[in-house]
Amino acid sequence: MFHFLAGDLYEVLPALQAKYGPLTPTTGRCNASSIGLKVYKADKDTFNVTIHFDCDLRIERDKIIDFAVGLEAEVAGHPQTATLDFKLRSHEDYN
Repeated sequence: MFHFLAGDLYEVLPALQAKYGPLTPTTGRCNASSIGLKVYKADKDTFNVTIHFDCDLRIERDKIIDFAVGLEAEVAGHPQTATLDFKLRSHEDYN
C-alpha cells in the first residue's frame, strides 16, 4: 500500500482538480500476479526475477484508476554461516 496527496496527481490526472482538493489523501494498492512470473539464472551467483503487479488508486471511496507495473530485478545470493542472504543488484520496469 502507498499513500500520497491528490495534488501530487494533478499533472498526470488533471481532471482530479475539479473534484478533490490538493491535500485529499490518496491510497494505492498493488498485488503481485503469478501470471508472467519468471525466475531464471543470470550469472553464477545471481538470478533474474520478472514479476507483474496489478494496481489501483483510490481517493476516499472512489476508484480513480487501475494500472499495471512490471518489474525485472537481478538478485544475488550471499551465503552466510547458517542462512542465505539475498541482495537486490539492479531493477528496472518492463512493459
